[in-house]
Amino acid sequence: MTFGTVATIYYLTLVREKKLEKLALDLEQSYQKEMGSEKKAEGKPGGKVWTDWLKETQFYIFGGVYMFARLALNVTATMQPLYLTTVTGFVAKEAEGTSPIIAAVPLCSYICSLLFSVYFQAPLT
Repeated sequence: MTFGTVATIYYLTLVREKKLEKLALDLEQSYQKEMGSEKKAEGKPGGKVWTDWLKETQFYIFGGVYMFARLALNVTATMQPLYLTTVTGFVAKEAEGTSPIIAAVPLCSYICSLLFSVYFQAPLT
């Protein structure tokens, strides 16, 4: 919570959205010049509006990939406790609470997925 609070305060006090928006629009315009298709956004005063994103194919591709990744993670997280209790035959005693061995399984799964997503991503080409 402390890290989140510090990051939020940092963002709110030091990051200026107007400058970033202008910089992004300038970079997009210079990119369009380099690509040889210097066209203005059909009379719009700059950038895309939210309806323009609905016309992009990549929007749906990224949305589908994100949806299936979340679905896989949620199904795995939901099925793990059932697997641990049904297949392995683990029976928790009410007085003792959750066994650290059983609690380590989702923790290891989460840490491994974090490491794979950070260190083994496909290179951007």
